[in-house]
Amino acid sequence: MKHITSLVLLSALSLAMATAAVAQQSLLKAKIPFSFIVGDQELAPGEYTISSPSSNLVEVRSADRLSAASIVALPSHDDAGSGNKLIFTRYGNLYFLHGVQCASSHSMDVTIPTTKREKEMRTLEARLRKAPDVQLAAR
Repeated sequence: MKHITSLVLLSALSLAMATAAVAQQSLLKAKIPFSFIVGDQELAPGEYTISSPSSNLVEVRSADRLSAASIVALPSHDDAGSGNKLIFTRYGNLYFLHGVQCASSHSMDVTIPTTKREKEMRTLEARLRKAPDVQLAAR
């Protein structure tokens, strides 16, 4: 019985090490100069590590490990090419993380679904842009 328990523990440890190795490969580091939103979390400007600890999950963690956000993502159909990219959508002065492209890992080529807050900001911006530009001229 002790042999089986040891074998199970060894298998679990091997799986954990393999998972950690995969997670280390799916890692991006970025210095983001503006506040941004991931899901429902607003994160301050700074240095961040972006990883994919499991399929369809993106985790954004500050370098000081005080701030973090996780969100379920969808596989991207865009070609990452040869570079790594964080894609943001801006509405007014709010930036929303929209996608991650990583040339070295397909698990990090993802699109982040639009959140309710982002939809609200998009609608508000569209209304503001459609407002007529009224100019008066008098002689």
